[in-house]
Amino acid sequence: MATQNLKEAKTLLYNTYDQLKEQEIKEKIHRVENLPDDSRYSEAWVVINEITGRKKTIEGQVAGASPEERVKTWYNHFQNLLGSTPETEELEDVDMILAEGNISDDPFSPEEYIKVKISLKQGKSSGPDEIPPEVLKNCDLDNIILDI
Repeated sequence: MATQNLKEAKTLLYNTYDQLKEQEIKEKIHRVENLPDDSRYSEAWVVINEITGRKKTIEGQVAGASPEERVKTWYNHFQNLLGSTPETEELEDVDMILAEGNISDDPFSPEEYIKVKISLKQGKSSGPDEIPPEVLKNCDLDNIILDI
């Protein structure tokens, strides 16, 4: 009989707790619904974080107690992301690679410039030189561009 009373008391306690939690959630939702439109979004996230027990993360802070530890954390992050640094011996073969690929590092020839000028599409964004393709395509700047 005592265990039956204990089970009934537990069930009553859990049901009461569930009802209180449900009422609390409804009040929080009501609180968000009664806010002006421009405040609802941020307040809704506050309510979600309260309900789920999620703590706000510290944004923009790298793990580490000292500046040296934070630098090491960033270094490890980018090393994992990019891989190990290349060996210096590999860099000595650049001239050979350029020769094998028939890649010229000389200034543009007039033929190369005209070929690229024809292939330009108008309405695209400018490149690092910040010259719009329309200017290069429609203006007679060939001699000036080649001199640059």
